[in-house]
Amino acid sequence: MSLDDITKHPDLWYEDGTVVIVAENTGFRVYRGLLVNHSSIFHDMFLLPQPASSLNDTFEGCPVVRLADDSAEEVTILLSIICNGVDSFTKSGQRVEFSVIAAALRLGTKYAFHAIRQEALRRISLCYPKELKEFQAHGEELCDSPRCPIFWSSTDCIKLCSSTRSSRFCPRRIIQMRKPCIAPRPFYCSDQSD
Repeated sequence: MSLDDITKHPDLWYEDGTVVIVAENTGFRVYRGLLVNHSSIFHDMFLLPQPASSLNDTFEGCPVVRLADDSAEEVTILLSIICNGVDSFTKSGQRVEFSVIAAALRLGTKYAFHAIRQEALRRISLCYPKELKEFQAHGEELCDSPRCPIFWSSTDCIKLCSSTRSSRFCPRRIIQMRKPCIAPRPFYCSDQSD
């Protein structure tokens, strides 16, 4: 994709921004320092010398970072959290849409935004306890309770567990309940830890 095809994001394009993040065909002009302060991946990326071929990859005088495998929608969510202050996300007790938690967990994991990832995991754990006994006692009602700070379904949880390879908040033996919406045995039997 040519840089001429970039559409500036209406809310996440700061004229004094120092880096342009591109996801799909959407450009986000944000502050490099914010990315560096919250992500070890971006910190290291900006420290490394860039190849000569990428030195000309600038847009309106700012270096361009292309996020080839990430959707503009999820990058919008992540950058909104960062630009509005990570504390506004981590300290908020408000219920949020599943898409916000999914983006926070997926991209927080991928780019090592640790505080954002931890908050996503904390919120998920309020809806889905790690212990099978507690899940059996309360079942699906946990998702609908005011205790759960996310608007979502158990199917959303399974998809998120699978896409991030995270089993921290999914009971390992939940498959014994034989519910049709539960992920296959190999997923829950994995010994992956977070």
